[in-house]
Amino acid sequence: MTGLEYLNRVVDGRIEHPTMAHTLGFRLTEVEAGRAVITGKTSPDYCNPNGSIHGSWAAAVLDSCMGSSVHSMLPEGVGFTVVE
Repeated sequence: MTGLEYLNRVVDGRIEHPTMAHTLGFRLTEVEAGRAVITGKTSPDYCNPNGSIHGSWAAAVLDSCMGSSVHSMLPEGVGFTVVE
């Protein structure tokens, strides 16, 4: 299936979200060609020693959102990875 078909199945629950999404408390909620929306809820589990949400949580959400946007544009049988 294309990337968009795959991600639409994640959104509607036919394909399970990646385990990282469960661990970090976020979900892909909308997707269309070139656009992805991820929603999440933080908790004290994601705080740094200063008591604020650790930047790596936000970075993981942003990376997943940008990656999903790219994934939504891929034809069947093509993969990708985020390098930088």
